[in-house]
Amino acid sequence: MKLKRKIQILLTVILLITAYLLPINSSISEAKALSLVNENGQVDFATLQAYNSDIYAWIYIPNTKVNYPIVQSQTDDYYLMKNVDGSQGYPGAIYTNKVNSKTFQDFNTVIYGHNMRNKSAFGSLHSFDSQEFFDNNQDMYIYTADGVYYYQIFSTVKFSNAMVLDAFPSYSDYGKQSFVNMTLTGYAKSSVEHVRTGAEVTKDDKFVTLSTCISDGNYRFLVIAKLIGFDEYGY
Repeated sequence: MKLKRKIQILLTVILLITAYLLPINSSISEAKALSLVNENGQVDFATLQAYNSDIYAWIYIPNTKVNYPIVQSQTDDYYLMKNVDGSQGYPGAIYTNKVNSKTFQDFNTVIYGHNMRNKSAFGSLHSFDSQEFFDNNQDMYIYTADGVYYYQIFSTVKFSNAMVLDAFPSYSDYGKQSFVNMTLTGYAKSSVEHVRTGAEVTKDDKFVTLSTCISDGNYRFLVIAKLIGFDEYGY
């Protein structure tokens, strides 16, 4: 069997296992255990990167269609209109720009994806528009070669077209605190849709912001999550 075919099968297996087996309230350890793709209980990034060397993580949000590799190119927005397999066009890929490291140790990692009508890419993030869905869904997992990062989704925001990392630079405490304030109360042309009851966030936390379009081209829809924990792979 050719390598490309093997990789396609692997990608399908990962999608099926995580999409249908992972319970929403499972622990980080269970999340790792239910995503077995090799004998070490790890997502096999060596194989994924043989398929596309730009793949460096995998994002999964239970009860949505968000279940994709995350890529980063040397050229910002390269994957805006390119798919993970290198083909041109929609839905594009789930990606970060070079301003973010690939370690998820930045104050705020912004991940981009298209708002597709069939709910692929980041289209299903709009499920969080519903108060009921937001109240009952808070878990997000990001898999890397080293382990599993666990996040709590705590805020959704209708945000201006400004680049989040430009609007709230993380090199200063002021920028960090301004971002935290935005996630809780809004900022300038932005408005908070939902905030999780009891959410405690500070400028010392680490965040992932998921960014996609809405019907109004002057705004973006942000789903914002706080890092809760990390489960390192055991050998």
